[in-house]
Amino acid sequence: MDGVVCKVVMPYTDEARVMGEMGRVLKPGGRAIVCYHGAGYYLRYLLEGPSWKRRLYGLRTLVNTWAYALTGRRLPGLAGDTLYQSRRRLARYYRAGGIVLVADSPARDYLTYPVFVYHLVVRASEAA
Repeated sequence: MDGVVCKVVMPYTDEARVMGEMGRVLKPGGRAIVCYHGAGYYLRYLLEGPSWKRRLYGLRTLVNTWAYALTGRRLPGLAGDTLYQSRRRLARYYRAGGIVLVADSPARDYLTYPVFVYHLVVRASEAA
């Protein structure tokens, strides 16, 4: 098989580690289609969640991601269990892992923030 197929629930993982692993397991020239949760996904929960629990989940994810972006560390405990993915942070991970963004497909947004981020990526060839 020329490609690797995997499913990762990115909001609950160590992003940098997952991206490093993606760069490691893809063969040079290997492609991956990935989908991430954007800020709009959690903003919608915060503002339109059907229950206070969903609204709180949206709020703590947004706050945790902002804290992570500023400090590089998640909040402790349950407050720090979920992150949304931003295109800027993903670009840094791609560069560090030898991954090249081929396509950033348009996705639905919520209040101008992406609900999902769809990327087609390829591992850079060894010769490049």
